[in-house]
Amino acid sequence: MLTKSYTFFHKFHEEMARRNVLQVRGYTIEKIRILSGHASVGKEIEPPEPKTTLWVKSELPPGLDLAVFKDLIRDIKIEWGKTPFNNIQRDSTPSGFAEILINRA
Repeated sequence: MLTKSYTFFHKFHEEMARRNVLQVRGYTIEKIRILSGHASVGKEIEPPEPKTTLWVKSELPPGLDLAVFKDLIRDIKIEWGKTPFNNIQRDSTPSGFAEILINRA
């Protein structure tokens, strides 16, 4: 859904989300391997799951109070920039876009 422009999800994003977007998702094994730099080879030991991380594209979405957010999720890492994953909604939103990858713990 995050890589195709013809999905209902992306069309909704184009119409409703101009610059106030917080996408919420969990880690997958493949995402963990990409972030940690571990290759996906056979049945190797899984790399440890990273901390919950908020990725902010260029500026915080309006209404996202970082202090309140940090109170809700105490052990959170903040990254300024884009995740290394394809995301057409992020790429089509000029500013006010953030993604949070939530750790299972």
